[in-house]
Amino acid sequence: MKFSIIIPVYNVEMYIEECLNSVLNQSFPDYEVVLIDDGSTDNSGKICDQYASEYQCVKVVHQENKGQAQARNLGIAFAKGDYVLFLDGDDYWVSDENLSKLAKLIQKNNAQWDVVAYNGISAYCDKGKVIYSDRHVNHVKENSPEGYSAETFLKNQMKENGSFYWYAWGYAYSKKIFENATLRFPEERKYEDVYLMWRILLKAERVAVIPEKFYVYRRNRAGATTKEASRNTLMDFLWALDQNIKEIEALPLEEELKYLLLDNFSKNYFLCCTLSVYLGKKERKEMFIALKKKRRFLEYAKGKKYEFAKRGIQVIGFENMFFLLYLRSLWLRYKEGKVYR
Repeated sequence: MKFSIIIPVYNVEMYIEECLNSVLNQSFPDYEVVLIDDGSTDNSGKICDQYASEYQCVKVVHQENKGQAQARNLGIAFAKGDYVLFLDGDDYWVSDENLSKLAKLIQKNNAQWDVVAYNGISAYCDKGKVIYSDRHVNHVKENSPEGYSAETFLKNQMKENGSFYWYAWGYAYSKKIFENATLRFPEERKYEDVYLMWRILLKAERVAVIPEKFYVYRRNRAGATTKEASRNTLMDFLWALDQNIKEIEALPLEEELKYLLLDNFSKNYFLCCTLSVYLGKKERKEMFIALKKKRRFLEYAKGKKYEFAKRGIQVIGFENMFFLLYLRSLWLRYKEGKVYR
């Protein structure tokens, strides 16, 4: 059995060596590393070439900058492994035993798992120090011997965590699942994970879980997608939520699963609204015009905070309410004494 680790690379010269070393130190020997240099303008591409010259298992593809989604799709096309994993060029793996543990679980079940889920940990930079946290990552629980159906897995996770995160890096995927050509990241869009991941998981017949932390997710480095708050980025976020909610509404899903998915993406809509407050005056105005057109998405979110926000919008208006939520988030960060963004 062979693993393919797909790593999009764009201007991560400070981090790519730590990322690659965390893979190349794996005790399990049968894997390939597929590096997609997405038009880096720093030394990232040269570093990738150097590793490829030293390690036969490392392959590099250079291309003009087309975005992470296209880079991941290209990596899927080049992947030769039985299972595919995604790793971002500024992140890294926790343990040298990640692939060994995956292989042991997969081989025990004769490679019948379509998807294997595992956990991660967030790493935040705060005044030159790295702070590790369980915030903003999923916490998948103990596996059953038979694994789970896709529907059961998703329901279990979203009932446990209404803000379940749709990160592509949190899973190993059977390569056969990508034989379905529709299961690709939407190119020229950010928040591509939010668009695609629930679709992949619903196509899986069996999902297994390894309740260990495999992955370190670097949250707030300069230039990272998750740190950017631009109009175009948030428009892509809104686009993904719009596509998801409309499709879920139309799908003949089991009632509880449909409710949980709509609740999740409605809460992401609230997040998109709150993040829009960070924009400049002109971009913020444009963004809120687009958000107001989709305000019916508000109704799917359940919980005290969301009910309060809905009532607040009726009293003080749409933009003013989300500015208050923004101030609330600043206060919570101040109380925690840590940087989470």
